[in-house]
Amino acid sequence: MEFFKPGITYDFMKLRTPLVGASIVVCIAAVVSVFVPGLNFGIDFAGGTELQLHFQGDVSTAELRSTLEEMQYRSPDVVEVAGRDNTYLVRVREVTTLPADIDQTIQGALDAALEPSVESVRVSPGGDKVSVRLGAAADLTAIHDALTGAGVDVRGDVRRFGPESDFRYEADLVGVADQIVGELRTRLGDRGPTDPERVEWVGPRAGEQLRNGAIKALLYAIGFIMVYVAFRFDLRFAPGGVVALIHDALFTVLLYVVFQKEFNL
Repeated sequence: MEFFKPGITYDFMKLRTPLVGASIVVCIAAVVSVFVPGLNFGIDFAGGTELQLHFQGDVSTAELRSTLEEMQYRSPDVVEVAGRDNTYLVRVREVTTLPADIDQTIQGALDAALEPSVESVRVSPGGDKVSVRLGAAADLTAIHDALTGAGVDVRGDVRRFGPESDFRYEADLVGVADQIVGELRTRLGDRGPTDPERVEWVGPRAGEQLRNGAIKALLYAIGFIMVYVAFRFDLRFAPGGVVALIHDALFTVLLYVVFQKEFNL
């Protein structure tokens, strides 16, 4: 079938009004979609935990996603690792299993259980480690019991680190990754995952900083492109080129929202 027959002149300018109208609608829809329903930010921007897991039996993407939802993880993302059987990237929005005021709770429990004064308590943003500084040496078992009494799950033993004159102690805690692996092993049995091959997490504050930095970089890039177009094209054509660039970028954003593709760095 020939769409364009030789010797016939086609006047596409007749379609300019409906096409321009459609482009304006697309641009408006793209701007609105950024806010409602919004972009599907990856953990780079929204924060969260990412694990690479290898399962000992056959597990499908759909089964793994539904299992995570049953475990009360909101909007889990499961991606199959190319070239490897039963190996998946699992992303969840949760960063830590601990409440926001856990530092104060731990300090109160340590103050009540130990003789030395507690100078500082710091829990890592990912909730997988706690560091304690005391005014004098203390028994490791007593510190472990105090941490457990504060409601945190300690993984392994409390250990001392740093110089002898500095009474600092730390312990590993059961984080989001440990909980996911443990629950998946319980639910899937012999098909459950081995130890995570990779674990990464990004806190909400760090994600916000990355998002702001990416927006600035995008604005700088747009500005330099505008300068290039202004010098590269004749004044009659430069505005059209700029409008076309904005249209294409907004159309891409709309596609990301419609198909809920992950938006990350």
